[in-house]
Amino acid sequence: MARALRPASRGRCRRRRRGGVAAVSTVLAAVALALAAPTAAAAVEITLDHPRPLLGEPVTVTVTDGADPLAGARLEAHYRPNSQTASREPLPPTDAAGRTEWRPRAAGIATLEVIDPAGGTPLATLNTAIRYGRFPARGIVVMVVAGLLLFGGAALGMWMLLSEGPPALEPPST
Repeated sequence: MARALRPASRGRCRRRRRGGVAAVSTVLAAVALALAAPTAAAAVEITLDHPRPLLGEPVTVTVTDGADPLAGARLEAHYRPNSQTASREPLPPTDAAGRTEWRPRAAGIATLEVIDPAGGTPLATLNTAIRYGRFPARGIVVMVVAGLLLFGGAALGMWMLLSEGPPALEPPST
């Protein structure tokens, strides 16, 4: 089915103006929010002396409010956050320099939180990965046992299939 062609328009094309007062006010509002954001939020920050701590090794946790150390801050460590096996560990309060020592007790993901003493809500959080300090021997034992079961079962099955065994069962005669 053929489509009818529209005749070309004569005269000037009217273009819609973009921008204007609405675009300028949107840009000004975005700039005002960007400038106001750093002053509205508290700048509490958590830092570690080792970015990826080892299991059982001491790590120095430093809590600062802007550039000033936060003395007496209450900290909690959440191991495996948002899982069914999550656990919490309170840490000692920070000293006058805003530091405390932490010995991670479980490998995996951990979240450190600075708890607000007034409301109990976190002022700052830091996610970190805790590594094993040494080679995990249990992991190697599990891997070897799994390999023996897998490949040993396959080898036993092939041996039974290819070896001469008892004659095949015949259906009973009636």
